[in-house]
Amino acid sequence: MQLKERVLQTFVNALPEKPYCSFDLKEGVKIWPKEGALKTNYIQANPPTSKSWLIIDIDQPDSTFLYEKLGLPAPNIISINRDNRHVHYFYNIHEVYTSKNAHTAPQEYLKAIERAYVEKLDADKGYTGLIAKNPLSDEWFTIYPTDHKYSLGELAEHVELKRDFIPLTRQIRENEGRNNELFDKLRFWSYAEKKNHNSYESFHSACLAKGKGINGQGYNSATGYLPTSEIEATVKSITKWTWKHYKGAGTNTKNRGVMCLNKTQLTATEKMQAGALYSAEIKRGKTFDKLKRAARGAKLGIDLKLNLNQADIAQRSGMSLSTVKRCWVAVLDYIFKGVIRGISDISAGGLEAMALFVGEVVRLILDRRPQNVPLDEADWSDFELGLVER
Repeated sequence: MQLKERVLQTFVNALPEKPYCSFDLKEGVKIWPKEGALKTNYIQANPPTSKSWLIIDIDQPDSTFLYEKLGLPAPNIISINRDNRHVHYFYNIHEVYTSKNAHTAPQEYLKAIERAYVEKLDADKGYTGLIAKNPLSDEWFTIYPTDHKYSLGELAEHVELKRDFIPLTRQIRENEGRNNELFDKLRFWSYAEKKNHNSYESFHSACLAKGKGINGQGYNSATGYLPTSEIEATVKSITKWTWKHYKGAGTNTKNRGVMCLNKTQLTATEKMQAGALYSAEIKRGKTFDKLKRAARGAKLGIDLKLNLNQADIAQRSGMSLSTVKRCWVAVLDYIFKGVIRGISDISAGGLEAMALFVGEVVRLILDRRPQNVPLDEADWSDFELGLVER
C-alpha cells in the first residue's frame, strides 16, 4: 500500500459514522452516512467525543510548504484550494478524547499546541476545525507528505507553549542550577536541529556553538557563566545521545538530499513523489532482506525437502503473514537459485564437498533414531556408502 493510500485509509477509519458534510458551505451542512459524505467537498474529520486530526486553516496563497519555512513538522495531508491556493493542514495525532468524562489535561495540552501552530502559521484563529476540505474530493489538489502519527509531545517540540501546558519532562529547569538549565535548553534545541545535518561532526559543531551562545546570554537560575570545559562536556553528552537515539518526527527522519533532486528542474510536488518512490524501494529491499534471512534458516527434512512455509517465515522474520504472501514468489525464487548454486558448489568442490553433503544427509537419518549418537560413533554395519575417486 502506497503512502497516499495509507494516509487516506487512516483518514476514513477515523471519520464519524454520520459526519457533517457539504458540497458548498454557502448552502449549509448536512448529516449523512459516511459512504455518502465521502463524496462531498467538505466533511467532519473528527468524531464528537475525540480528536485524531489537528486541522489548521491557512488563508494565505502559496502556503502549501509554509511549514518547511517555519521549521514545523510535515502535515499528513495538505488540501489546496485550486483557485486561491489557500490550504488545510491535517496532522494525524494519537487520539485525544474530548467527552465530558475524559481527562482534561490532554485536551488542554492539545488546545495549547493548536493555538501555537495557528499563531506561528498566521492561520485563521476563528476556525473551529469542525468541517474541513475533504481530501478525497477532486475539488481540491491534495498531497500527502508523510504517514507518521504524531504524539502531542512531538508537535510541541517545534513551537513555544505557555509554561502551564508544558509537561514536566519537557520543562526547562530554571531553578535547579546553571548546568541543568543549559542541559535542558540545549537538548530541546538539538532535537529540532538534528535534521539539518548529515554528519555527527557537523551536528556537534552546531550544538557547541549553540551551547556557548546560551552560556553567553546568562541564566535565570543563577548569575555567572559556566567554564568552557563544562559546556563541552554537556554538549558531548547531548549530541552523542541525540545523534544515536533521537528519531524525531515527520521531516526529521528523512534523509534529505540523498537523491540530489535540488539539481533538477522538478517541481516541489514531483520531488516529493520521487522521494516517496525512493523510500518505498528502500523499504522493499529491507523487507526482502529479512525474508531471505528467515528463508535461509529453513531446515532440511528427512525427505530432503525444505521445511518452508509462509507462517514459519513470517514468525522468524518478524514480518506480517500478508507481507510474506505478497513476496512469496520472490522468496521461492531466491531459495531455488540458492539450491542451484549449492549443487553447483558441491559439484565443483569434488570429493570433499560431496562427502560433507552426504554426511549431512546421514545426520538427518540418524536424527530419526530413538537415541542420537555422533557420526564417528555410529554403527555403520548396515549402511554402505561408496565414494569413488575420479
